[in-house]
Amino acid sequence: MTKNSFTNVIEQLYNHKSIAEIYAYSHDSDKFAVGIVIDYSLEEVVIQAIDNFGFKDGIFIGRTKDIYRISIKTTYIDSIRKLYEHNYIKDDNCAPVVPLCGNNNKKKLYDLYITHLLRNSKIVTCTLYNGVSLTGIIESYTNQVVKMKIYNQVGLFDGVSFFDAIEIETLSFEEIYGKTLVCDVDDNTKLNENGYYEATFRLIPRK
Repeated sequence: MTKNSFTNVIEQLYNHKSIAEIYAYSHDSDKFAVGIVIDYSLEEVVIQAIDNFGFKDGIFIGRTKDIYRISIKTTYIDSIRKLYEHNYIKDDNCAPVVPLCGNNNKKKLYDLYITHLLRNSKIVTCTLYNGVSLTGIIESYTNQVVKMKIYNQVGLFDGVSFFDAIEIETLSFEEIYGKTLVCDVDDNTKLNENGYYEATFRLIPRK
């Protein structure tokens, strides 16, 4: 398997823990991920995302073949870096999270992270190559087929979807949006008539 044209750049970002803007082909050409590369393989890159207020905003996983531009040392990144350091300078959380496996080029990071999400029942957002975005909890992952319990924008159960993992363009989890959903799905949450938990959407303080 050959290296993607951006693999060397991604490797340097990983080694230096630099904040970068990463642009990928998608249905919204104005969107880009800002954060620190915490894991990568020949096919995937994992980013500790940072929002425009300098707070950690979840883990973002994309495919290197979709990347068409990477920017560093921009005015925007410099502002984000200052906010990020200010937000976390008083504790040990300034460093990005520890990756699940470390940059092992022989492993499929999507498989590892989907399995991790399945085992830990984490809220995840999957964006597919056809532009569909699904948010929910992965219930099973067998023969590359993902079964996901879907929640809508207000946190209510909205059915179950099945899709091929190869159709996933990006995965993201532990975002502020995901945390607001998961904080209300607990042992005290009642099952609805369909046998699923009903989460409710509310804003929680950033950590």
